[in-house]
Formats: sequence, structure tokens, C-alpha cells
Amino acid sequence: MQTAYIRLGTAVRCPSCLALTVPHIPVGGRVPIHAYEVTYGDFRNLIEDPVYRKAMAPLIAEWFACSIVVQGSDVWVKNDAGEMIDALWLHLVIQADPDKQRLLYGTAMSLWR
Repeated sequence: MQTAYIRLGTAVRCPSCLALTVPHIPVGGRVPIHAYEVTYGDFRNLIEDPVYRKAMAPLIAEWFACSIVVQGSDVWVKNDAGEMIDALWLHLVIQADPDKQRLLYGTAMSLWR
């Protein structure tokens, strides 16, 4: 099954059997080189890992007026009204905005060094 690189790490429905699956790069495959794209799996890691979350929280707050909320092992993004915001939607909005995409990529690269 093929899917867009930025969707790696998010569950998608198989068009053949309709089962939910999480696409990964096949063994022996390579990550395609794209300017500043960050996969959804990496985005989730950036908001879920406590160290990375400290750098991500101000960006999420500035861009979307939302906060990253942790309850036990669960991590959510919530707006000012306390409503949960879909992290995949946030990721896709960021990837669609060249300035946000570049800043997210730069933040990720500085954290992953």
C-alpha cells in the first residue's frame, strides 16, 4: 500500500481489506528527501516526548492558541475551550504552511541532534 510520506506513522484504512494499518517504509526502502516535511509519527513524538514537548508547546500555543495536555500516559492538544484538537489535522495544517513547516522542521532538527 502506498501513502504520502507525511502520513507515515498514522493509521490509514487499507483500500483492499478495509483494515486499519500504520504504514511504514518497507525494509530496504529509503525515506524520500523532501524539503522540510516531518512525518506524522515524528510529529506525535515531538508532542508526546516530555523533552521535545517543552519546545513544541510554545509553537502550538502561538500558531493555534492550543495547549498540549498530559494526563497519565495520554497526550492531547486542546483549545482554549478545553476541546480536543485532532493532532493529525494540526500536523497537516502545519505541513501545508511553508513557514510553519520550516519552523517545525528546524525545531525538530535542533532537538534530535
